[in-house]
Amino acid sequence: MIPKNAADASFHHHPPHNLKEKVMKLTSSLVAGAFLLAGTAAFAQSATATASANLITSLSLTNTTPLSFGNITPGTSSSDVRVTAAGVRSITNAGDATLLASGAGSAASFSVAGSGTATFAITLPTGTINISDAGAVHSMTVGSFTSTAATGTLAAGVATFPVGATLTVPANQAAGAYSGTFSVSVAYN
Repeated sequence: MIPKNAADASFHHHPPHNLKEKVMKLTSSLVAGAFLLAGTAAFAQSATATASANLITSLSLTNTTPLSFGNITPGTSSSDVRVTAAGVRSITNAGDATLLASGAGSAASFSVAGSGTATFAITLPTGTINISDAGAVHSMTVGSFTSTAATGTLAAGVATFPVGATLTVPANQAAGAYSGTFSVSVAYN
């Protein structure tokens, strides 16, 4: 197309000043945006962390001394025979059983093995257990289990603790050797 006048000719050969400004602004904006994105990445920070675990020896528990109420002569009324955690034996009610010096009885003793100087909780039976004679013809109950503490602390990976309880000897209970079992457990605190 041929320009009709000189103004039209200059239009086609020289873009208006206004368009140059728009192109310059757009170019400047793109360059500034690129610097902002690069700047944000330059200021981003990261860090690393360590994940770790400490596996310790499981606790083991061994009964080293059984709980023994010793030799008892039953009376004509029910008697509660107590062996404390310290191993002291006595009748704790108005019963008339006789505690014999031979076979004085003892508290149970337990040995714990584990890790270092860790602490542990001791769980004793909360109810009663039965002990019975040969053939389980006659029985008596044992309850009120106690220890010197509810927790313990290992020293170089080992500890011991005692357990006492109370035996109820019914009036005129049949003579015989009575036995039964009870469970004690320990767990790390």
